[in-house]
Amino acid sequence: MKLYFLAKNCERIRNMYCPFCGKQIPDDSSFCPECGNDIRDSWEKQPYPPEIPRQPQKKTGAAKIILIVILILLVIAAGVIAAIIFLKPSPADKAETKTKSESVKSDKEDKSDKSAKDEAKAPADEEEDEEEKYDPTEGGIHRYEFIIADVTWSQAFADCKSRGGYLVRINSEEEYQYILKQLDAGSYQKIQFFIGGRRDSGSSEYYWADEDDELYGDQINTSSYWCSSEWLSGEPSFRDGANEEEYLDLLYYKNEGRWTWNDAPNDILAVVPSFSGRIGYICEYED
Repeated sequence: MKLYFLAKNCERIRNMYCPFCGKQIPDDSSFCPECGNDIRDSWEKQPYPPEIPRQPQKKTGAAKIILIVILILLVIAAGVIAAIIFLKPSPADKAETKTKSESVKSDKEDKSDKSAKDEAKAPADEEEDEEEKYDPTEGGIHRYEFIIADVTWSQAFADCKSRGGYLVRINSEEEYQYILKQLDAGSYQKIQFFIGGRRDSGSSEYYWADEDDELYGDQINTSSYWCSSEWLSGEPSFRDGANEEEYLDLLYYKNEGRWTWNDAPNDILAVVPSFSGRIGYICEYED
């Protein structure tokens, strides 16, 4: 009898746990003091200790991370939308941009047209420059006409031009020797001939004068020019007393037995009337 009583008590002791929450409770309890469930009908049926199903743990950390990521993406999307809205050009901005684009395009077209015109013009300019560039030989030896007349240098210059030529410009030793042979052959030793060189008033530099009476080329009265040894001794003197000598002529100087270069006034006869009949000039023709 004692053994039965002890066994019964042990079984009761073994079963003094709530079948719902698993908490140990007094053996005479009708309700679980922990969870409040009625345990009268299930008291004897629960094993010792009752197995309480474990509730799955909530993954709160992962959920928070996902939520944060979603919020970040929403913020980024909102920023992109706002940027598109605020940065979208207005019709006025589009018009201004179009105007600037057309202006830049116009400038480029103008520059392109100007460049094309410059390129088209360049050959013509180069050709013109080549024509204007001083040629020391000016084509070499030409045809020459020796005219005797009591004229001034200016009148001789104009007359040669009216004849289709120009007052002679002697550009090389070869051309000069060719002219001297014709002078000697024509026995012109008593005539002094105007040639096409002069200087500006107030200047001491002599140059050849072109068809428009413009000075050009190299300075004639320098030691580096080819005719430096052809001048009459002491010439050019630039003036004779009060008379300016701004023009060039050729004359035969007996004391040296050769033709020489000299500077003279425009109107020689106004200074030395006795030279009447002994004035001449040389016209050059390129035909």
